[in-house]
Amino acid sequence: MPGPTTVLKLVGYYTNGKSPNFDRAREYSDWKVHVQQHAPAQTFSATRAHPVRVDVWCFFPNGAHADPENVRKGVVDALFEHRAGGDKYVYGYHHFPQYDPKHPCVVVEVTAS
Repeated sequence: MPGPTTVLKLVGYYTNGKSPNFDRAREYSDWKVHVQQHAPAQTFSATRAHPVRVDVWCFFPNGAHADPENVRKGVVDALFEHRAGGDKYVYGYHHFPQYDPKHPCVVVEVTAS
């Protein structure tokens, strides 16, 4: 399991298809754990009456990277994985890719209504 100082590449959503890539699936699972470890302890659930907005800005190290929309989906999956109702009422924005070779990261803004 990655530690708090481990730097992971920004990973996008992944699901096993007809020919599963188990390395990619493990990478995605590690990414979700990383997001969960770095998320604030605040609890929130997305419901029909109270949807939640999740916006992301991806700063990749270079031009070889995941689709920012898939990175956002991975963040949402990590944040709402064990919440009642899951991410059915989560919406949001992903910014176009940005680049920072020295400090790649994802900035996440969560707005609960």
